[in-house]
Amino acid sequence: MSDEPHSTSKKQSQIARYAVINGIPKACDKFLVSPDEVERWISTLQFEDLPLFEKAREMIIETCIRKGSKGASRYWGISEDTIKSLIRDYISIVDKDSLEMVDFNAQINPNSFKEYKEIRTQTKDKHLEGEEFTPKPRKIQKKKEEKRIVSKYTTAQKIQAVREFVRHQNQSEAARELSIPAVNLMRWRDKIKKELFQASHVEHLYMANKKGQSNKFFRDIDESLNGWYNLHRDSIQNKTKAIKEKAAKLAKLDDTIPEISEEWLEHFKEFYKIK
Repeated sequence: MSDEPHSTSKKQSQIARYAVINGIPKACDKFLVSPDEVERWISTLQFEDLPLFEKAREMIIETCIRKGSKGASRYWGISEDTIKSLIRDYISIVDKDSLEMVDFNAQINPNSFKEYKEIRTQTKDKHLEGEEFTPKPRKIQKKKEEKRIVSKYTTAQKIQAVREFVRHQNQSEAARELSIPAVNLMRWRDKIKKELFQASHVEHLYMANKKGQSNKFFRDIDESLNGWYNLHRDSIQNKTKAIKEKAAKLAKLDDTIPEISEEWLEHFKEFYKIK
């Protein structure tokens, strides 16, 4: 009899996992359980047990941040309460002090995260200026026995990390010191050198139908550059020259002088109404 609660819990976990993969309606039909029960079991899943479910949680959270709890509920076919439970657990892990910024009794919408994002990015412009900065990404501790860390870096942190990476005589050692995989650093480096302020920059940002994660990197850069321009525009005599020089400074990783595309410059000035 003592094994019965454990067996029941294990069965519920299996049903919840099936529902995450195949959908709640199919799980209800297959195991003859109610949607409310399945949703409750999903909310208690130990997502870190399998990478697949951790990824599913991350995707649900990202949808909630973009679409709000109601939109995420419709998109994934699970209740708003389950969505809110995942968000609450996520924030309590990555930034416990920010829990009070989100009202979990009301509907969560993208604006619910505005203050949280502003606080986390309030030093972004300072870092983009090229000042010395040691990246300190937020970290999520996974299974203790694996001691693996998942890190998310801001655009400013990526640029500064790449600067340190390319300046180091031993790039493998630099990657270890930064605690960032060398393949990531090389990918960021190539993006900065080959796409920043080039035709790809325009394509990703100003010609994209949707402003999402794919162009966040370029949007962060241009917003920072526009912020700098608004701060100094009264003292700028040649706007075009000043903007190009500042853009080159942001994109500079080594002794090479970055090329600034005229196509990007025109789109940037048009978008931010700089005449």
